[in-house]
Amino acid sequence: CVSCHSGNKPAGGLNLTTRALALKGGVSGAGFAVSNAEKSLIFQRVAAKQMPPDAPFSADEIALLRGWIATGATW
Repeated sequence: CVSCHSGNKPAGGLNLTTRALALKGGVSGAGFAVSNAEKSLIFQRVAAKQMPPDAPFSADEIALLRGWIATGATW
């Protein structure tokens, strides 16, 4: 994720290098909603297999992401 979502011009304006920047979000809004995976843009995009574009997450990885967000998205 960070290969596209970092630097001076992160994709979609979403910088994922720090928790604060991920919470701030990009052009579509905050990257994630703490403790609510279903309302988190990152989770929505990953679960819909839209991100990452060349290597979608497996079902296990999606479940891991859901759990991480649900437990507070500790950085």
